[in-house]
Amino acid sequence: KFFGNLMSSKELFGGTDYGPFLCGEESFGTGSDHIREKDGLWAVLAWMSIVARANSHNPSPPVSVEDIVRAHWRKYGRHFYCRYDYEEVDADAADALVARARSLFVD
Repeated sequence: KFFGNLMSSKELFGGTDYGPFLCGEESFGTGSDHIREKDGLWAVLAWMSIVARANSHNPSPPVSVEDIVRAHWRKYGRHFYCRYDYEEVDADAADALVARARSLFVD
């Protein structure tokens, strides 16, 4: 949700560039500062790649997105998504949590 700020890091954080990015999110782990809100583009390209691979041996009839999804569900089960945003979290509590997490790692 807040990767846009990091993408503009040079402008927002005194010239410090925090890119390139590798993250686990719906844009398939890519980040750049030239195309914002590109999730739809990456999702379409990813599905085109998945469908092309599933049909690479020219099956008849062709494998559909529904076929791929149902096969995935049979093998791995259904998946559900839930997003939590923490805009209203108490800053002191958040700072304490981050400090505790940092203390668990060795420099």
